[in-house]
This record gives sequence, structure tokens and C-alpha cells, in this order.
Amino acid sequence: MKGFAHVHIANLRALRIAREQRDRPRLIEFRTFQHKELSVKQRVATVLLWMFTIALPTAASAQHGDHRAMSPDQIGTASVKFETSCAPAVKDDFNKAAALLHSFWFPESSKTFNAVLAKDPNCAMAHWGVALSIWGNPFGGLKNAKTIETMRISIETAKKTGSPTPRERAYIDAVATLLTSTDPGTHPTRIAAYEAAMGKLVADNPDDVEGRIFYVRAVTQAAVPSDKTYARPELQQARKFAR
Repeated sequence: MKGFAHVHIANLRALRIAREQRDRPRLIEFRTFQHKELSVKQRVATVLLWMFTIALPTAASAQHGDHRAMSPDQIGTASVKFETSCAPAVKDDFNKAAALLHSFWFPESSKTFNAVLAKDPNCAMAHWGVALSIWGNPFGGLKNAKTIETMRISIETAKKTGSPTPRERAYIDAVATLLTSTDPGTHPTRIAAYEAAMGKLVADNPDDVEGRIFYVRAVTQAAVPSDKTYARPELQQARKFAR
């Protein structure tokens, strides 16, 4: 991991300064992560780094500006191997869509998942991808009722589409736990339920690398900013995936 740490040294220095200026940790996407082909362990480790660091608000907005100038082939497609029961002809497109989703390029990931559906209308997991693209930044706080209702349409459609495998149904059902209510007060309960569902998916499918990455993101999303101990069992499990 030495090379990976070297890549982020400038980010970490800036974050150390920011930490001294702020009392409450915040979740942040590292811009460097969006610009490099990373190994699986590096991608998992980057998600974990978000949890322990803070940055100025301008960093997030700058990152989205960088995304608009990037080609989709620059976001790590080659490192994504997301197995699905969808038609073999859409495999590469699905991996690209998943890479865009990992890279928080949500408009493009939604567009690419919909392109998969145009080629393979029976690809239930493409509807799953559209739903998570609508959810957007998992560290962006509360989601409004319109977002949840729109996601619910995609997930209900996914449940009725094609013949998803038990593993794929677990992905779909996990996202459904985010959509059980539009009441903002239930947000912590719903993201905790999603974390638990993704934890079960990983336990049932230990070789599913993409599942591990989404689980780490779920753990990070459910983190309580005031908890400085980082001692939750789920976090300890997530950290193992980066080793």
C-alpha cells in the first residue's frame, strides 16, 4: 500500500490542517481516487479513508467539476468485475456503469445503466444500478421524498424483471431497505438496515469483491460522526477488506 499512500500524501496534509480547524469529522471523497485505475484493495481502502478524514466543502464541488472533464474510460472500468446474470453482450457496459457509480459520477452511471437496459431489458441489476445512481452521494445526508419515490419505482421494477440470482436479489432487496419510508426522521434506521443487508450479502457471498466495496460504503454511510472510537464491529470487518 506504499504507492497508494504516496498518491494521497498531499490530500492527507491538507486534511490534517482542516482537522485542526474543525471539531466534527466529515465524510469526503478523495479527488485522486476519481482519477486513477486502482486495485480492489486500493478502492476499498479509499472508502475507509473517507471515514477518518475531513476536508473543506470546496473540495467536493471541485471534484464534480473534474468529473465533467473526464472520459468514462478514466474512472476505473478495467478494475470492475461485477458478475451478473444479464446478457453477456452487456457485460462491459455494466462494468462501466458500476465503475461510474463507484466514482460518484451519478448522471453518467444512470445513463449507462439505462443503456444496458436498452440492450437487455431483462437485466434486473441495471434497475438496481439506476436506483443507487438516483440515491447519489451516500454521504450527502437526508434524501427527499421525490428521490426515494423515484428509486422505489426502479427497485420495484428490478424485482419484476428477468430472473435475478439469489445474490442479485440480495443486492436489490438491500437497496429496498433504504426506501421503506420518506420520513427524514427514519434515515438513520434505514441506512443501518442497508448496512446490515449488505453485511449479510457479503457473508453469504465471500468472494464477491464488488459486494465488499458496497458494504464498506454502507458502513461508512451509517457512521456516526461523533464516534471517535471507530470501534464498531462492522467497521473492523470493513477494514479487513482493505488488507
